[in-house]
Amino acid sequence: MKEMIGAAMLLCILGVASNAHAQDMKGEVPELVLHTFNKQYPHATNAKWEAEPDGTFEVEFQEAAAGELEAVFQADGRLLYTKKEVAVDALPEKVRSSVAKEWPDLGIREAGRLDMADGSTRWELELKGAKGEVEVILSEDCKVLSKEMESDDEDSDEEDDD
Repeated sequence: MKEMIGAAMLLCILGVASNAHAQDMKGEVPELVLHTFNKQYPHATNAKWEAEPDGTFEVEFQEAAAGELEAVFQADGRLLYTKKEVAVDALPEKVRSSVAKEWPDLGIREAGRLDMADGSTRWELELKGAKGEVEVILSEDCKVLSKEMESDDEDSDEEDDD
């Protein structure tokens, strides 16, 4: 019983510490990024910021009209893209058929629509099969822009087809 109480207390302490870190992160986000975010999404709520290793800043947030969104900004405040999760069955037919043709042994596990700052749309897909997972980004015309493969016997194998 004492072990269960101790474990519960530890989880509470870790939860409070991680929540405090998420709240503190906003203070580390450059003012230009916050300004652009607030201008672009004035009705955003529950914003949770994360600094990425590549120097960008990612924010997950809620918006009444659009639901849960994710946006990625450069440190100078430029919006790179906004991501909205999409149900697999709601993907355009050309995306689903392209995946079926290119990766016949894999199924689409998760999907997201990336609305790029230049007005174009990309599709971020997580594919899964017996040999592992593949994360791909497709252009509007279903060209493979990037592909990252993961399998049980390999940590990660990246390939970019720009």
